[in-house]
Amino acid sequence: MNRRMHNGFKIVLGGLLLAHAAGAVTLTEVPVATWKGNVALPSYAKMYVYIPAKLAAKPPIVVSNHSCGSTASGQAGNMTKFLAASDKNGFLMIFPDNPGQNCWDVGTKAALTHDGGGDPHAIATMVRYALKKYNGDSSRVYVVGGSSGAMMTQALLGVYPEMFMAGAPRAGVPCGCWAESYASSNQWSGPCASGTVTKTAQQWGDYVRAINPSYKGHRPRVQIYHGESDQTISFNNFGEGIKEWTNVLGLSTTPTSTSKTITPAYTYNRQTWKNSCGVAVLDAWSAPGQPHSMTYEEDTIMKFFGLQTADSKDPEADCNSGIEAAKITGSTVSYLHNSQALVLDGTDADEVDVKIWNTSGQIRLGERLKVGVGSSAASIEVASLKSGYYLASVTSLRSGRITGRSNLPFVVIP
Repeated sequence: MNRRMHNGFKIVLGGLLLAHAAGAVTLTEVPVATWKGNVALPSYAKMYVYIPAKLAAKPPIVVSNHSCGSTASGQAGNMTKFLAASDKNGFLMIFPDNPGQNCWDVGTKAALTHDGGGDPHAIATMVRYALKKYNGDSSRVYVVGGSSGAMMTQALLGVYPEMFMAGAPRAGVPCGCWAESYASSNQWSGPCASGTVTKTAQQWGDYVRAINPSYKGHRPRVQIYHGESDQTISFNNFGEGIKEWTNVLGLSTTPTSTSKTITPAYTYNRQTWKNSCGVAVLDAWSAPGQPHSMTYEEDTIMKFFGLQTADSKDPEADCNSGIEAAKITGSTVSYLHNSQALVLDGTDADEVDVKIWNTSGQIRLGERLKVGVGSSAASIEVASLKSGYYLASVTSLRSGRITGRSNLPFVVIP
């Protein structure tokens, strides 16, 4: 397979951009010097974009990562419904490529370090370029991929939580798993692929948090897919991924709901975890009897991202319900100077998970707080918040199990 993708290109705009036809799909290559600038990144990294005829004024961005041995154009061929929705709804798609490599590197220290110079850093740099170049919506960046592309998806969610609102990996592994006995010669991890890498939920969560220990903000939603008879990437990784993301997202080990879901392609056993706003933040789909290679459930993934229509919004944007009512009725829990801290009830809890939303539905602060011994309260600093109305979504936990949820509207004043 010629993975350097030279054949079939045509030069346009004085050689500044390259277009490549993948069936009816035209991907545009952004020259390396244009998106990379002076950042030290892998020399093989390439950026392709799909730009709809009518790009939204502030478009959401979807990163779509290819599998081992595939290409950007090959991945575009897997995303026909996404591309059609891009044309209809105006969002932008990025298709990264890595000619000359077998799989994505999500196993080295560089790859698993925030802005560490590895493959995830290259993709994050592509996103940063696209946000600036196309006036992208930084609060609506999503990532999807299968196999190695799924591994990259989970790595990006762990290494760059501030960048992505949600991701949908299919047949991947938890963030950090691929570092076990990683072989740079073919970008492969035998122990992880075979499903022998196991950790507790706390260990997985601690690993992800240690990537950027100062980060206290929003953590992306995750929708995981895996065939239960996968002989390439062991199905054990599905369970390990659930352990990782329940801990990172501060969720109970018990799902909010379980169901059997039938799509036109497959039958799934589905487990869903919802946050205090009733939004599915972890959605795990396993397909009995299915192998490694499966088609993408594009309609469901787009709904999870909130991209199904031109006027749809990110599902978590609705979590600001109650703020406008608080402004009208004056029933806020408190007025805080921005030099103070918001005190949270921690009764019957040893931890509280708090996310603070503004009136635009964006998460401005997020932190999992310990409740002090002999205390029934925890506090979070609000010095970084501008004056205005906010909603604190608080989940109380004891020994990792949810004991209560509440929404607390408040006002920050100068």
